[in-house]
Amino acid sequence: MKNLNELLDHATEKYYNANIVKKGENLLLIESAKSTIKKLIRKEISELKGSDAEKIVIRGIEDDLEAEYKLDHGKRIAFYGLADKLEEANGVTRVVDYKTGITKKKDLQLPADFEEELNKGKKSKAIQLLVYCAMLLKNEGNYVSAGIRSGRNSKAGLLSLEIDGSTKITRKSVHKLISWIQSRLDILNAEGHQIEHNQDSNFCDYCVVLDPTKNFWA
Repeated sequence: MKNLNELLDHATEKYYNANIVKKGENLLLIESAKSTIKKLIRKEISELKGSDAEKIVIRGIEDDLEAEYKLDHGKRIAFYGLADKLEEANGVTRVVDYKTGITKKKDLQLPADFEEELNKGKKSKAIQLLVYCAMLLKNEGNYVSAGIRSGRNSKAGLLSLEIDGSTKITRKSVHKLISWIQSRLDILNAEGHQIEHNQDSNFCDYCVVLDPTKNFWA
């Protein structure tokens, strides 16, 4: 906390023009980031000081994760990701992702048979954590855990991925994820299948940034 201003200034100057980040809207964004970081840190400190505090061992910050899995028809699928934080919590390996926006507990709750839930397209954050677990379980033990700390919901603390009410993510759940991905790929690769571009979709680089004149999806 004492070094926050210095570290944030250093990080900002590393990626942005230092001359334009200290005035106008950019200054407000920096102050907002600072406020969010303070909330997250204070919450973690309070947890570590609690009577039921977990024993935390930091294993990595912004670590590269990767793994490859074989699909049923012989092809292979490769995963790659950058984990914000890897830690051991009471001896269990856990990956923690930090979000500046809002994440709620229900976003990370899945039933035992979660394939249909994923098909609805409303569990993107849970899918992200499941992929992290898939990469970890390639080399770890029988189960791991994963969670998100939300900047706009910092009071909630760590929001854990839950499958059928359990925070222990097993190889069985990973195999279900792989099977679900394979089924989606099979649908996309089916003869006569067409991909339709949704102009109103969120976070579309083509619409928001490039705004192409050519229709790539015709």
